[in-house]
Amino acid sequence: MTGTSAHLASPRPAAATRRGSLLGAELGRLRHRRLVSALVLLGLVALLAAIAAVFATHSTDVEAAHAAARQQAAQATVEQRAFEQQCRDDPNIPQSDKDNGACGFGTVTEDVFFSDPRFRADTDLPVLAFGVGIGGALLASLLAATATGADWSSRSMVTLFTWEPRRLRFLGTRLLAIALYVAAFGVVAQALALGLGSLIVQLRGTWEASPAVDPQMGPSGNSLLSPDRFWPELLTLQARTVVVMVAVALMSAALATVFRSTGGVLGVAFGWFAVVEIAVHAFFGNRGIIRYMLTENLVAALMPGGSNVYIGDRVTSEGMMPNVVHLSNATGLAYLGVVALALCALAALLLRRRDL
Repeated sequence: MTGTSAHLASPRPAAATRRGSLLGAELGRLRHRRLVSALVLLGLVALLAAIAAVFATHSTDVEAAHAAARQQAAQATVEQRAFEQQCRDDPNIPQSDKDNGACGFGTVTEDVFFSDPRFRADTDLPVLAFGVGIGGALLASLLAATATGADWSSRSMVTLFTWEPRRLRFLGTRLLAIALYVAAFGVVAQALALGLGSLIVQLRGTWEASPAVDPQMGPSGNSLLSPDRFWPELLTLQARTVVVMVAVALMSAALATVFRSTGGVLGVAFGWFAVVEIAVHAFFGNRGIIRYMLTENLVAALMPGGSNVYIGDRVTSEGMMPNVVHLSNATGLAYLGVVALALCALAALLLRRRDL
């Protein structure tokens, strides 16, 4: 028998037996879904619009900003002195109150109104990365929900299981495809934000360190990142946002598999964030359960250095002191990972046991 006749006698097409064909098919299905493509395009357009707005609202004309601040300070000083004179002439105000500053504090300084118009690298680039991470996580949840729920709504899942009857293998491959797709989108979005943000710094900003408004803030000034480790910490922040996007996408895809619809994911998300978390903060705000909320751990995963969660007050020798629990970046990411794995395990269990 020749090689050609042996190939024709194969019981299944080569494309169906080639190693990795299921993952390729899932990635191709994601790329060709119109709603998924529309969401990706919408996200990129929103990012470019935000970058354009940032570019339009910043400039390097510091002298003009100082002049505007001086003008506002002069006008405020005139108004303050008029009020002060009226206050001092008022016989109903005790003289002791007048002497203690009840009638104002004199001249208003320029610093009160001055705002640096430049786009500062150390303060604004981390904020830009943080914003892209939050927006990307929201977009990733919608993308994963529609990519998974659409097959259940259209009943095409039956056809897919005819081609690949091993349900757990199919689900694992689909989740892997969604994770890879979202990770690629996150990397591109963050790289685009960093590149365009750096261009704005070069054209309408400064790479100089920001001065500290409060001396207790130390050498980092107003920046979220350490000056001596700015670039490593900025790139680490961007990497964390990509991990958060992937975790949120996996949660959304797992919930869409559990409820077999996109609407179920949206309903659960609304119920959790608009009802459960608000109720927990309202009735159990002074208890440790707050630290296990999704929002607190999401913020902890993204914020440089983690975040502090207020869980009521405690009695000390110095009196009542706030009871604060610190959630590190690792704690936030671990929490999101555990939740994502738990939901994926639940989706796999139900998919294996339930009828189509």
